[in-house]
Amino acid sequence: MDRYPSIQVGSTSPSFRRDVKEALEKIDSRPSGSRLLQQIEGLATREKKVTIVEAQAGQAPVARPRLTPSQIHKLPSSPTQSQFEETLLKNAGGSNWRKTRGTASEIPWNKYTAEPEVDSRGVPIEGANPANAFITLAHELVHAKHHLAGTMMYGGGPVTREASSSRTDAGREELRAVGLGEYASTGEPSENSIRAEHGLPQRTSYSRSGNW
Repeated sequence: MDRYPSIQVGSTSPSFRRDVKEALEKIDSRPSGSRLLQQIEGLATREKKVTIVEAQAGQAPVARPRLTPSQIHKLPSSPTQSQFEETLLKNAGGSNWRKTRGTASEIPWNKYTAEPEVDSRGVPIEGANPANAFITLAHELVHAKHHLAGTMMYGGGPVTREASSSRTDAGREELRAVGLGEYASTGEPSENSIRAEHGLPQRTSYSRSGNW
């Protein structure tokens, strides 16, 4: 997208590139979404960019931090998987008042399979709605912003349907992206702030169980 060159499309498919462009333009068309894209642009560098790739069948739209070429160059010549993951997580979530880190980010997305939609209570349900797929992309772009900033929250075990997941760092990262709980009134762009400015129902739960 011309206004945000640090958000790239990792596909040559004309139809997919058009879908991404339309979704980004919709996000950009309202204040909170536009602010999110501006924040990403401000955090990006020559190496730290966001790449949106076409999700394959059955692939969830989950933003992933990605080491930059410079960060990969600092790894041992034959790093173990644990060394690679430790470096990735340290850079994606290791920023503090003394040091700013951050990584690149990759988002698999497809407007025809992007979940979740929400029911009348705001609880996620199975199934995709192409008309609202830009909301899923916006949610993942919030995570991508945290990757670039080095402020991603992680750890505490896998995110599950159980309410206990909301108390883990990984669960808090999801609540922050949606804009729930303590993150509902931060003023930062979130899935719910973007839902609101497009007249869509608020998401009241991260989990399909409705527990949290």
